[in-house]
Amino acid sequence: MREILPGCRDTSMETPMKWEVRRSRYVLEDRWIRVRADDCVNPRGTEISPFYVLEYRDFAHVVATDAQDRVVLVRLYRHGRGEVSLELPGGIMNPGETNPVAAGLRELQEETGYTGGTARKLLTLAPNPANFSNGLHLIRVEGATAGPRQIDEAEETEVVLLSREEALAAARSGGMLNAQHVGLLFLALTASAPSSRSETVEVAAPADPEPGQPRPDWLRR
Repeated sequence: MREILPGCRDTSMETPMKWEVRRSRYVLEDRWIRVRADDCVNPRGTEISPFYVLEYRDFAHVVATDAQDRVVLVRLYRHGRGEVSLELPGGIMNPGETNPVAAGLRELQEETGYTGGTARKLLTLAPNPANFSNGLHLIRVEGATAGPRQIDEAEETEVVLLSREEALAAARSGGMLNAQHVGLLFLALTASAPSSRSETVEVAAPADPEPGQPRPDWLRR
């Protein structure tokens, strides 16, 4: 049964809300992003032109814990905001990558050095459905083991290990700037056991893992 709040109109029987796209063209294309300009008309006949859509490849973000149930995070500089940010490991899937779990594990190892354990995809969301066309895959890794990182010269990161309580406190207090990552962290740490639809991968740990990284002051900006 549908319940409509006072002052709201039930639109379930009205014309579908999807817009008609009458013309599209790309105004920017490079190896990271494509910006598409659409000339649209909504069901009421209103023209929305141009409407810009950002076409990224899918994102894969990882909530990983080690054998001590510490959450593996990274601190790095984010130029758009001009600040150092405490975040989940992850990023854009590479061209040709089709397995979000494998992509998440690759990102985890590159950014933190952590590998091994059990990995599964919890769900796929949209990072910004208003004008991003891509998906965002939330990957959960348990029992990860420290190892050597693959340093990206364009992105300097610091590995941060926090208990569950500390990680959630950082998310609640503003210690994590990325709003997406705050929500993903809460989703992953409160998720139930994997369902029959989960994509689970067992990953072998390296033979001689390096010691874990020291814990920094995670609220330091």
